[in-house]
Amino acid sequence: MTGLLLSLVVASTPITLDEVRSEARNNLQAMVAELTRVQAYEQIAINRGALLPQGQLIAGAQRRWSDKPSAYVSNGQVLVASTVVNNFSLQVTLSQILIDVGRWNTLAQSGAQEAAAAGQAEDLMEASEFEAVRRFYALFTAQRSLAVLEETAQKSKELLGRANALYEAGRGTKGDALAAQVNYATDLNNAIQQRQAVVQAQADLASWVGRSETESLVAVEPAALSQPGQPAPTFDEALGTAKLQRGILRATLAQIRAADAGVWVATSGYIPRLNFAATYTRGSNNYTQAFWHFNENWVWTAGLNLSWTFFDGLSTPAAVRQAKAVVASNTLTYSQTERDVSGQLRTALSALGLQTEALAVLVENRETATKNLDYFQERFKAGASNTLEVRDAQVKLLGAELSLAQTRANVEVARASLERAMGTLGNNGAKP
Repeated sequence: MTGLLLSLVVASTPITLDEVRSEARNNLQAMVAELTRVQAYEQIAINRGALLPQGQLIAGAQRRWSDKPSAYVSNGQVLVASTVVNNFSLQVTLSQILIDVGRWNTLAQSGAQEAAAAGQAEDLMEASEFEAVRRFYALFTAQRSLAVLEETAQKSKELLGRANALYEAGRGTKGDALAAQVNYATDLNNAIQQRQAVVQAQADLASWVGRSETESLVAVEPAALSQPGQPAPTFDEALGTAKLQRGILRATLAQIRAADAGVWVATSGYIPRLNFAATYTRGSNNYTQAFWHFNENWVWTAGLNLSWTFFDGLSTPAAVRQAKAVVASNTLTYSQTERDVSGQLRTALSALGLQTEALAVLVENRETATKNLDYFQERFKAGASNTLEVRDAQVKLLGAELSLAQTRANVEVARASLERAMGTLGNNGAKP
C-alpha cells in the first residue's frame, strides 16, 4: 500500500503550474509559428531595402586578339594597333527609386503580413499554453484521486481489522469479516489501477512541455486551488477584451490590411515609375590609368528615368480584381473568426459559472459525507452497525472526494479557457 505512494515520490520531479505555462511556449507548434513570424519580419527589411539607395561597383579586364593589326587615325597620324589589345574598365552606379507605388505598397503589405504572423504565433502559443494547463490539472487530479483511493483502501484495511477482531471476540459475524476483506481488496485494486492513470498523465504532460516522457513529474498544488478566483467578466466585457487582445482577431485584421495594400500593388501597374541614376565610368587599355589615376579617362552620367507601361494585355485590371477578391475573402474570414471567438467566450463563461456553482455544492457534500462515515464507524465500533452500512458511507465519501477533486480542477481549467478565449492567458504566464 505504502509502496504505491513511495513509487511516485522517489526519483520524482516536482513541476509547478508557472513552469508548465512557460515551457509550453516552447512547444513545437508554437516555435514553428514564431519562426514564421521572424521570416515575415525579415521580409519587411528585404522590401525596405529595395526602396533605399542602391550602389554597384563593376570592375572589368578584357583582352582582344586578332589575326591582323588594325589601323586608326590619332592627331592626324595613322597608327597601327597591336594584334593584342587590353581593355580595363571601372564603373560605379548609384540609383534611387523616386516614385514606385507598387514597391511602396509592397513594403506596407509586408508590414501587415508580419503583424498577421505575430497574431497567429501568439494565438498558437496561447493554445499550447492552455493545453499544458489542462494536462497539468489532469495530472494533479490523477494524483489527488490516487491519494483519495489509497486513503480509502487504508480505511478499509482498518475496518477489516476491526471486523476480524469483533468476529474473534464473538461480537461480529463471519459475513461482516468476509465483506470487509472483499471491500479492502476492491479498494486496493482501485488504487493500483489509478497508479497507471497517474503515469499516463505524467507522460502526456512531459510530452507537451518538451520533457522526457520517462520523467516522473509530480504536479505541485497551485495556489489558485486554495484562493478565491477573480469574478468572471460579463460577456460584453470579455468580448471587448478579446477584440483587443486575442491574437487570431488581430491576425485576421492584419490580413485585411495586407490585402488592401495588395490592391494598391496591383493598381500600380497603371502608374508611371520614376528612378534616378548616377554613373561614374573609367576605361583604358592600361590598368594603372583605369584603376589608379582617377583624374583621367572618366565619364560622369546622371539622369532621371521615367517608365510607364500604358498597355500590358489587360493583366493589371485582372490583378486588381483578384486583389479585391482577397480583401473580400479576408473580411469574411474576420467576421467568421469574430463569431467563433464569441461562441468560445459564451461557452467558457458558462463553464466557469456552472463549475464554480458545482464546486460550492461539492464542498458541502464532502463535509456531509465525512460526518456520515464518522457516524457509522462509531456505531460499528459499538456493535450497533454492520460493515454494509460502513461500506455504503465509505463509497459516498469516496465519490464526494473524487468529484470535489475533479471539479476543483475543472474550475481552473474553465478559468484558463476563458482567458484563452479573451487572449489574456499569456499575460499571466511567463513570456519567452
